[in-house]
Amino acid sequence: MSDSSSTWTFAQERERHYYETRAKTHDDKQQVYAEFHAPFWKGILAKLSELEFRDDGVYVDVGCGPNPIVAFVEHGRRVGVDPLMPFYCENFVLPPEFEPHEGTIEELAPIKDGEANIIFSMNNIDHIKHLPTAVATLHRKLRPDGHLVISVNVVGNPLTALSAKMFDIYRIADPTHTYHFHSPQEVAQHLASHFEMVKYEVIEHLSEEMQERKKQRDNQARTMRGMVRSSLKFVKNDIILRESLHLFLFKPKQLAS
Repeated sequence: MSDSSSTWTFAQERERHYYETRAKTHDDKQQVYAEFHAPFWKGILAKLSELEFRDDGVYVDVGCGPNPIVAFVEHGRRVGVDPLMPFYCENFVLPPEFEPHEGTIEELAPIKDGEANIIFSMNNIDHIKHLPTAVATLHRKLRPDGHLVISVNVVGNPLTALSAKMFDIYRIADPTHTYHFHSPQEVAQHLASHFEMVKYEVIEHLSEEMQERKKQRDNQARTMRGMVRSSLKFVKNDIILRESLHLFLFKPKQLAS
């Protein structure tokens, strides 16, 4: 695990490069970019029956890119916060009734303390600068009766997990992530100072369906370079890491003042 600013900066550069490529190859420049991911986001929301969305609610997606899950929440104030938000606003069509802000999960400056009903962190907490600071901020920004939703990949290869205890294998195998988790319980432990886990489940099938849609979309534009990149990604994700996508629901603890 590494929480260095240099790793985070490198990850942000990679993220921007990825979306620069997506902006160039996005066929319909008038289409809301998030619409392509609608089945994925709606599939996740369908699994969160504990949540209630109201017209007076505040729903926040941190690290959302141009593709916020809150685009598919049908009520309330829908806010997105991302360090690269100015770039996304310039290069993509964002959802209507969506409030974009530049910022980080460690600060969440656009949201007042105790204002958010639900905060989503989708594939985000393993990319951030400093997890303890982010956890404290998320707790502070949520209402006492609010919820935190997290999706994150969990490393399932026990040999990789064991190697990580002996040397920094991720600096070589997966340098764009500042944090790595090896079990759902480890994710919960990192948040335990401020949050209680309500439930978790594996949603790898939703991720695989989304990846298949992306593959079909990009099939006509495949190049040798892209095929090599896909092969390396397969080796990293499915052999070295054996990642599986998990969905978590947390509620904030009542901390002693």
